[in-house]
Amino acid sequence: LGELNLGWWGGEFSCLYFQERAKLEATGKNLRDEMRKRLPRGPGSDLATLADSPREHYDEAFSAMYFLHATSGDERFRAFRLACLRTAHERPSAPFPLDTLFQELFGKPAAALEREWWDFYGWGGAARPPASR
Repeated sequence: LGELNLGWWGGEFSCLYFQERAKLEATGKNLRDEMRKRLPRGPGSDLATLADSPREHYDEAFSAMYFLHATSGDERFRAFRLACLRTAHERPSAPFPLDTLFQELFGKPAAALEREWWDFYGWGGAARPPASR
């Protein structure tokens, strides 16, 4: 993908998500349970921060991608991935407009999706990261 910094949403992680998902499903693991196991206190980053997070937030990013995919379906998830890739190519040095993309493609702002992400995994009792409160 060249020199573009595509981040988790539009870059290589989008491909890694499908590889990891296939690997986990091939071993018979329930993806939601696996993310609860890997992130027992919930993610350390909010959805917006994941756009530029370093690789140590892999599980958080995977859990977010799986949540979006599981709750929105293949077609909408595919449209989201394509919009992220297109945005990254059109605006390589601009801040990634994740909240705008969430609103356009899922009909909700990032804050609403974040609450749903936490509820999806049952992380409600954990302390959320500061940016999402």
